Amino acid sequence: MEVSRKNLLDFYSNTINQIDLKFEIILINQSENEYKINEIRSKLLNRVRSIQKHSLNEKTEKKIISKFCFFIPNLSTYGNLVITNKYLDELSIKSITNNQVYHKQLENKIISELIKSKKESLIIDLTDIESNFITTLCLEDYVIHKEMNNLNLNELRTILNLDKIKKFVCKNFILDLRDCNIQKSLETLIVNSCQISSLNSLENWSSLRLVDLSFNNLSRIEFKNLKNLEKLCLNGNNLMELDKNSFQGLIRLEELDLKDNCINFIRENTFQDLKNLVKLNISRNGKIKIDAKFDNMKKLKCLNLNNNQIDYLNLKGLDNLEYLELGKVFNVVFSDCEDLKFLKIEIESLPDLRPFKKLIFLVIDGLKSLENEVFLSQNNLLFLTIKSNENAFFSNLERKYFYGLNELKCFKLEVSCQKQIDNYHNYFENLIGNVDEISVRVEKGSKLEILVKKVPYSDIVYEMLEKRSLFSKVTLDRISNFVCNYFYF
Repeated sequence: MEVSRKNLLDFYSNTINQIDLKFEIILINQSENEYKINEIRSKLLNRVRSIQKHSLNEKTEKKIISKFCFFIPNLSTYGNLVITNKYLDELSIKSITNNQVYHKQLENKIISELIKSKKESLIIDLTDIESNFITTLCLEDYVIHKEMNNLNLNELRTILNLDKIKKFVCKNFILDLRDCNIQKSLETLIVNSCQISSLNSLENWSSLRLVDLSFNNLSRIEFKNLKNLEKLCLNGNNLMELDKNSFQGLIRLEELDLKDNCINFIRENTFQDLKNLVKLNISRNGKIKIDAKFDNMKKLKCLNLNNNQIDYLNLKGLDNLEYLELGKVFNVVFSDCEDLKFLKIEIESLPDLRPFKKLIFLVIDGLKSLENEVFLSQNNLLFLTIKSNENAFFSNLERKYFYGLNELKCFKLEVSCQKQIDNYHNYFENLIGNVDEISVRVEKGSKLEILVKKVPYSDIVYEMLEKRSLFSKVTLDRISNFVCNYFYF
């Protein structure tokens, strides 16, 4: 950046005056430490004069400035002298020294972060690039001017040691990860809404533990041998097909989020290396053909396939599955899901529930009819939700359908209803036994929402607290959200 010799002289003269003014104010308040205060002032002034001489000589001989300084009076007791390896104009210094959240230039944002990390030093020397590091680099459009559309991180190597970054966050910019040579120590990579459409293998990014590439334009992925990766979020992309190369070698992966894509085919060996996966979300993708096998995923606790249409699904091998959300499934094999505690399913007729003796939560959507004693095996069920669009469903409910629900605490019903009920309390006592409280909401048309509590709310909370030990942490988090929303009426 061009600057005249006169402007340099004026700038350094003002800097010296800034320092003198700061220390005169300090002396007024701390006169007993006069010697020490003047010693610190002399140290700063001598350093400014030395850099001034260096800058002016360079301006005369090379016409470039490799050493520059400015003073921040309000960052610490004595202020801070900041030394950089390039000239900064008045607007840049103002942006940095005023501790602004919003910056017009990425470089100013980085310098500001470096100063904060070294503010305990009287003289902050940023000319030694190796020692200029921050563990978290966060670039979002609310902290950097939107006109800085395309980001090239390698340009930051003139002021920042990129090899020491452990967490990189970038949102709402155009960024090409192939140009980001920051993988050496990086553990967390969060790049959202950055228009990424292709992704070279991140195989060399061996320290990564969390990757979030949500809301980009990825249509195909290959994550290979990221042996430390524990969480991978790819929701909101354009993924269409997954195969054995998609997650190859991700042996420590515990959480995988693929919701809100366009996935239509998951091939047979897609999940073959995901032996430590605990949570898998493939919801809101549409019509999917799933040939993938789950029999090696012995640690899987939560599986979400909600808002999809699946012709055939084989869940054989999921011995430890606790939480399952399914969309519309025409044929599903549940053979090994005996530990299931939460089941949400969109289905016209209930499957055989006898294998699921540990079910505590059951949500059924799209049900057309019930069979006699269908819940006879559900002695542990606490929460039951049934949703039906059949006009006659509500009218045809009978006591015999609900035999076996001895521990039921809450029953929620969402139906189309032509039948007039004079006394809901008596009606549901005849269906499910004792009733403590009923809430009824009629929406437009004939849609009816009914929440029946068989016991007081305090008893329900106590029951849930008693059963916390039955759930893994990841399942408990999901169920806690469900229960909180269940009573919002």
